[in-house]
Amino acid sequence: MGVSSSGTARDRACSSHGNDVCLVDAALLQRGRAGLAADALVTALPDVALGVLIADCLPVVLYALGPPGVAVAHAGRMGTYHRVVERTLAVMTQQCGTLPTQVHAVLGPAIGACCSTLDARAVGPFQEAFPATWAQGFLPQGPGRWTMDLLMANRRQRCAAGVPAAQIDIASLWTVCDHHDLYSHRAEGQEAGRGMAIVARTSWAITSSSSTPLAYGRHTNYAHHLPGRR
Repeated sequence: MGVSSSGTARDRACSSHGNDVCLVDAALLQRGRAGLAADALVTALPDVALGVLIADCLPVVLYALGPPGVAVAHAGRMGTYHRVVERTLAVMTQQCGTLPTQVHAVLGPAIGACCSTLDARAVGPFQEAFPATWAQGFLPQGPGRWTMDLLMANRRQRCAAGVPAAQIDIASLWTVCDHHDLYSHRAEGQEAGRGMAIVARTSWAITSSSSTPLAYGRHTNYAHHLPGRR
């Protein structure tokens, strides 16, 4: 996770693959972000860029025009289990006054369902926590083996939290399958680099510009330009 504001250096926060959400407000910017730990970042401040590094986990960008607010979340397997984006939406409501029905979501490049093979030890917590719906996010691959559809699981969580389906956009780019263009820890191991999802609210719009695309890899920019009001 990262925070950058006008005239300041970029700071990084460590993700715990949980659901810790940090509000980036004026007080936090003033005291500094050293040692910040978060799985999601939320702000209503203009000219403050929020970013998340990814290399198979799902980057989620959330934004609303009014009341204004933006957020990024690191939603891998465990972040999805801990409902990190649902927690992020709750913080946006509490701190920005933004209701889930006003939020737009963009799901960036991530590991595809074809490549995310899991055993019963990894799937068991989902079966216990989501007994009625867990199977909607997992595809059986033989006895005791599944692949996880990370995008579908997160899309369903967004809808269940109140974000309209029509306001959810999906990049449909797969990090393992496209690891020549996108970074993938599963495909490349410890040598893998990191892509980044970035969002910022300016004084006249909420936008991800060509200089700060929603997500990027080695050779590919996925620039999802968000609507704004002049």
